[in-house]
Amino acid sequence: WRQARRKVLPSSFLQVRANNINGDTLAALAVASGCTALLVEAYYRTKLHDADAPDDCVNHYADSLIQARHVQALQTQGLVVIPKALSSSQLALARRDVARFQKRSSGPVEEARFEATTNDADVRQDQVAWISSSESSLTSKDTQLGEGLSFCIDLVRGVTSALLKHDYEGSSLVCHQHQHHYQYRVPQLCQLAMYPGNGSASYQRHLDQCNASLSDLGILEWFRLSDYRGRAITVILYLNDPERTLADGGALRCWVAKLEPPTNLKHLKNQHLFEPSFDIQPTGGTMIIFQSDRVEHMVLPSCTDRFALTSWVDGRATT
Repeated sequence: WRQARRKVLPSSFLQVRANNINGDTLAALAVASGCTALLVEAYYRTKLHDADAPDDCVNHYADSLIQARHVQALQTQGLVVIPKALSSSQLALARRDVARFQKRSSGPVEEARFEATTNDADVRQDQVAWISSSESSLTSKDTQLGEGLSFCIDLVRGVTSALLKHDYEGSSLVCHQHQHHYQYRVPQLCQLAMYPGNGSASYQRHLDQCNASLSDLGILEWFRLSDYRGRAITVILYLNDPERTLADGGALRCWVAKLEPPTNLKHLKNQHLFEPSFDIQPTGGTMIIFQSDRVEHMVLPSCTDRFALTSWVDGRATT
């Protein structure tokens, strides 16, 4: 009886319904798969997968360059400037290699070369290349960096080991509140940045370490900025003309966060939390080391081409 009473639906209706279900299901699966792929890509977008411990980056030149007074200044002031970190001959070799590298912009696409950054154009206008001197991670396209540039890469990567030999304690902001130890990792890749000397190329004020929360960023950006959250030490080596003048522009303007009163990192833009700003000229051979969570900075417009080699050292605080 019940079987006789059951309404029989046309087969065409059932087919349409099945097609709709299949289409909706496939669409849902596609969205889910796409989101998963984005999250996986963001999670693995890192330059720390082949990072080394500081002891594996020991550089004898860095050991002789970094003195106890430099470490003391970095610990207390958050930043230290080392003029003439390179000899004139070392700088000349590095500048020769940088000039050769710059010419790659008109060479084969498969070669390592300067490229625009992923930042918004109104934030920064430099071009960058990610380079390494490690033979284990180089492909044939990177083997032409040259002796001078390779020396500089090994030098900036050796800075962390040299700092630790003088008992560097880590971030002043963190250590000011609690006693922490740090586990440092030094990426094999360094960034070579070139600001065209057009009188407008610059980089707006920013902090190298990302301290925004998950709710501020969203889960996708949170994963994508994982490297930035761990930045602890910034090492910059300028590869410009040693006779560069103020008229050439491109100075690094710095704001160092005060230790008193205790700093809320979410509100670092509040001017009263900073020491007065000061400018550092990007003279060729000058090295700057600063705490990535304490020093906000910007690059002023440059009137001549400006080159900087940078290594961001990852350091996670442990109790």
